[in-house]
Amino acid sequence: MITLNKKLRWHYLIQNGVFVILLLSLVILLGYLATQTRLQWDVSQNGRNSLSEASVEILKKLQGPVQVTAYATEQHAQLGDIRKIIADFVALYQRVKPDLSLTFIDPVAQPILTQEADVQVNGEMVISFNQRVEHLTVINEQAFSNALMRLVRAEDKLIVALSGHGERRLDGKANYDLGNLADTCVQMALTASN
Repeated sequence: MITLNKKLRWHYLIQNGVFVILLLSLVILLGYLATQTRLQWDVSQNGRNSLSEASVEILKKLQGPVQVTAYATEQHAQLGDIRKIIADFVALYQRVKPDLSLTFIDPVAQPILTQEADVQVNGEMVISFNQRVEHLTVINEQAFSNALMRLVRAEDKLIVALSGHGERRLDGKANYDLGNLADTCVQMALTASN
């Protein structure tokens, strides 16, 4: 009877040892997979911690790096830590496009750089892509995605006008002609290209 108890004890000891080894192996495997795999679920009520499908599609169209320079002080009088707000917002885009970089410049400490970039507001972001630049003064997904879309659409637009059949003239000065409209369009085009 004593030998039976010894055999049973060894059996339980081996069984418990194998269980502990398998459990530790499972914990190590799960830890490894957690460090190698990045999954994220947005469980907020209105999906504010993830980008819309339209924004993701715009980011997929951007072939090459995007540089975002935020001209923001350490603290904002009304918003508090504005740099953290901007960094958290841009991080949503960086999850989809890892080559989107963010740089902060303090407009108080670097006034010359701020003037050269034509920055008017604390917290203004300057987005650069393929030698094109967009300024953004509000922090929301729609405005940021629209700025990225304008950067993607870099090609020039062709304007065509008919003449010779009684149409209004684009360069005419009469009250029924479109001369003022043409002058305004030219000024807008020159401003946009600079």
